[in-house]
Amino acid sequence: MYTEIYTRRTLRRWRGEKMLRDRQAIMDYAFSCVEDASHGRDHILRVRLSALSIAESYPEADRDALECACILHDCGRPEQIADARVSHAQAGAKKAEAFLLGRGFEAGFAARVGAWIAAHSSPEMARMAGLEARILFDADKLEMTGAVGVLRAMMYSVEAGEPIYAPEGESFYRTAQNDLAFARANLFTAEAKAMAADRLQRMEEFLSALIKEAGSAEAQSV
Repeated sequence: MYTEIYTRRTLRRWRGEKMLRDRQAIMDYAFSCVEDASHGRDHILRVRLSALSIAESYPEADRDALECACILHDCGRPEQIADARVSHAQAGAKKAEAFLLGRGFEAGFAARVGAWIAAHSSPEMARMAGLEARILFDADKLEMTGAVGVLRAMMYSVEAGEPIYAPEGESFYRTAQNDLAFARANLFTAEAKAMAADRLQRMEEFLSALIKEAGSAEAQSV
């Protein structure tokens, strides 16, 4: 029993030391994989910060593997951009696992990181994939809320050539409304819900003002 406990502690210490040595290389790889502005360096760093903040309430969470998953969670974006049929979560899971194995991380660690990345876009998958998957999911979906959520929704709409508002069809307003509703309905942890509360309210206020201005102009054009 004592040997097993000592082995676990030694392995945990080794992972922590390896993360200190390899963190920048992991970040550099992740940054090199993202090509669209809304999933770039700043998004990755915010997701990492949010996840580690949430994880402070869960001492049982594997913080090193969680941090890796946060940094690498969108590394499959290029594959999805090249082919919309590809899931960036699934592609990213494979790339992240292969990258970590190539950096010398043990297979179990790399597999856990890959599994959480594979689940980070689906609340159903995140629910089944464990605590760290739910924390990653929450940290990523917090990006749909507040001022950052508004700006990221605008970036999506600009890239897609969508109008600010339209009575029917796709628009920035519809994208932001959908993001707001999805985040409100699907966050798992109490910590993420608390972080999102003010952000969701501010987002609702902004969208209410937008519909008054843009909706009014649309009505008067008829």
